[in-house]
Amino acid sequence: KVSTLVTPLFQRTPPAVYIGAVRNAPAGVAAGASVDALVDGVICGSGDISTAPDGNLRYKVKVEAADVGGKAACGAPNRNVTFSVGGQTVPGSTLWANDKVRQYDLEFPAGG
Repeated sequence: KVSTLVTPLFQRTPPAVYIGAVRNAPAGVAAGASVDALVDGVICGSGDISTAPDGNLRYKVKVEAADVGGKAACGAPNRNVTFSVGGQTVPGSTLWANDKVRQYDLEFPAGG
């Protein structure tokens, strides 16, 4: 008997997912502002800021893997992910990892 199951020749790598607070947001950054995730300067994911029930700003971004959409510079193990909010670079970075949802707060310098 021949199996009717087909294994795809190419299976896409799942994205990394980052969630967290947006702290010390500069003036003009509010719910609805865009959040971009970059790997080596290439935008590999985008999301929006929302307001949590406690009134604090939150975000969620899926960061695509390097094998998705022809963006070879995107996510892969040991690659750094940086973020920008409303076009403003957020200091710091985190490593790309797609094994679970990652908590990573975006924190601007005090006095934004």
